[in-house]
Amino acid sequence: MYDNFINLFFIIFAFRETLEEKKWVKFDFLEGVHNIQQALKTKNIKTIYIIYFLFVFGWTILFQFAPVLVIKKFHFTNSQIGDLAAFMGICWAIGSWPINKLLIKRFPPIKILEVSLLVFTLFCGVVGFPKDLTNVILLLGLCVTIGGLAWPLCTTIISDRAPQRMQGKVLGMS
Repeated sequence: MYDNFINLFFIIFAFRETLEEKKWVKFDFLEGVHNIQQALKTKNIKTIYIIYFLFVFGWTILFQFAPVLVIKKFHFTNSQIGDLAAFMGICWAIGSWPINKLLIKRFPPIKILEVSLLVFTLFCGVVGFPKDLTNVILLLGLCVTIGGLAWPLCTTIISDRAPQRMQGKVLGMS
């Protein structure tokens, strides 16, 4: 508690503003919409943005659907759902780091992304069909591993295709 007063005292009496010139910026409520419009007008990244949106949409459905699936089909408890989430996190890490690193050395990112998105879509389409838990968990693990591979590839390709002056906005929107 005393630390807070010492910090407040320091800020009031010892802190000096380092910004030389204060700039007033006009606030635009629709700036996000304008940025999206500008990005979608950029020919090099329009298609990959749409693909990225659809991928993230599919990923969100999978991530939200997985707990419902295992609760309804296999009567998972809260603890088991936590274990499944941990397993999915490990699969994500494997896809986004060692598998990504291995493949990126051998193939162009766009080719890896094309194949991974196709496989991701196929696996997501069948994840709910197996009747045994082992196959559902295996398919979820594969979906998440491939999703972990595809996500950074999408942002890499978007960044590479964006003009230098727009990279911050483009990645921020991603």
